[in-house]
Order: sequence, then C-alpha cells, then structure tokens
Amino acid sequence: MSSYPAECVVAIEWRTIPGDDATTVKHELDDLAVSVTERFPGLRMTVETGLSRAPFSAPPESRLVRTLLEQVAVGTGTPVVIRGEPSWTDCALLAEAGIPTALFGVAGGGATQRLMGWT
Repeated sequence: MSSYPAECVVAIEWRTIPGDDATTVKHELDDLAVSVTERFPGLRMTVETGLSRAPFSAPPESRLVRTLLEQVAVGTGTPVVIRGEPSWTDCALLAEAGIPTALFGVAGGGATQRLMGWT
C-alpha cells in the first residue's frame, strides 16, 4: 500500500542579487505559494524566512575597483571580464562595515581559489 505523509517541508536557497533584499524575496515566494495553492485546491503552503544575507556589488567607480581592473589588465595583457558570482562571500559584510572591497579571481574549471578584500 502506498502511504503519504501528513506534511512535506521544502527548503529553498534563494541567492539575492543587488536590488533584492529579504523582504523582496519573501514577497516573491509568498506570491508563488498563492499561485500554487490556487492551482491545487486543498494544498496549504506557508513560507518561513531563515538566514538572510545582503547581496554584494562592488561599485565600479570606486578607486579599488578601477585600480584592480587596470592592474589585472596590465598584468595579464587582456581585458578583465566583469561578472556576477553565484555564491555569497564575506565581501558583503566587509562592504557593509565600510571597508572598500572587491571579489576577483580565476573562473571556470571548478576553480575555487579567490582573492578578495583589499583596502
């Protein structure tokens, strides 16, 4: 005989990007829950927020970022590719504390070593 649990817990890790915050994400998830429960009558869902960390974006006009971009381009002989990183780092905490911060390093091939946080 098949059996079905009385409830199910689904955990979602939602990574914020600049412009998002915990309130924005909570509203989006609440809206999603309403949409799903409207589609499946009898289904009940609640959204609870857990750990929340602010996103980080290095200001491109900052002296740190400008110097970093210039020096990496000089050292490598190629222009630097600016992109987002799909993970959270302490850069957000450093920037929040007023410490000029940038995240940079190798990309691809499973590379995990990164240099960050120069002031």
